[in-house]
Amino acid sequence: MKNIINQIYWEQISSTYMAGTKLKKTSDDKVFFENLLMTPGKKIMDWSSRLNYQVFKEVPSLPILQNGKKYQIKLSLSAKPVNTVIFCLRFFDLQMSEISNIVFSSLEKTFTYPQNAVSYTFEILNGGCSEIEFSKFQIGNAALSENCFEDLYLMPLNKNELASKLVLILVADSKRSREIEQIKLDSNIEGQFYLVYTSWQKRNQLESSLKQWLKSHPYDESFIFTNKASLNQKIDNLSRDNKNVKIIDMGDEFSLKDKKAQWFVPSAIQINQNQLVKDALKYFKG
Repeated sequence: MKNIINQIYWEQISSTYMAGTKLKKTSDDKVFFENLLMTPGKKIMDWSSRLNYQVFKEVPSLPILQNGKKYQIKLSLSAKPVNTVIFCLRFFDLQMSEISNIVFSSLEKTFTYPQNAVSYTFEILNGGCSEIEFSKFQIGNAALSENCFEDLYLMPLNKNELASKLVLILVADSKRSREIEQIKLDSNIEGQFYLVYTSWQKRNQLESSLKQWLKSHPYDESFIFTNKASLNQKIDNLSRDNKNVKIIDMGDEFSLKDKKAQWFVPSAIQINQNQLVKDALKYFKG
């Protein structure tokens, strides 16, 4: 079973309130919004799941959801003054009539996608703010734990409390989503194994994040498996600074296509995580 967490960015400037706005966008798709004159209650930005390529020449900016299923939405942003941003989810039927809406001000919210909804929108509204620093927001299964949404998420594959050997298998998220595989190893396997999910947006901070984690989780030996050359470059210094850390390059075998959002594609990520784990196990078997 796979759990997919969709990751959405502020990309369509045409949907942004621009009158009197100063807008800055970085290479990792962070957005800095400033408007000192905007009236509270106005819509700052919105996203939609509607698909009408012939009219708008754009694919949906929100993922397709399943009717009756519970989801959670988590936002990574800050505002000045604090607590001056309002969020709104709106759900629509086949005739594009609004069925219901959810208005909230917290950075996370659990909701159920209505049974008769065929599309939905997500809006950021001005509640008296003058500045917003926006990274992304994520939508995933409501049953997923808080840790699953973190930029660096380490998922244990076994439980070996007496292990002296640590094995980290890095999985690079695509820009659009994180796909979490449900993989369990036998508890008698030598070493403590983790799948390590690293977000696209915080890839440049991977080395420092891993260094901090390794410092608080000391092992006699630590092995870090990667399958992308770009990840190797991010963590080179880990093995140089610590002789107990070894980085194993498994080869850049998988291709992640970073195009415009294509939420209707059944397979969001093309990484075979089961195979990555099998290859790591083979390494120790010689």
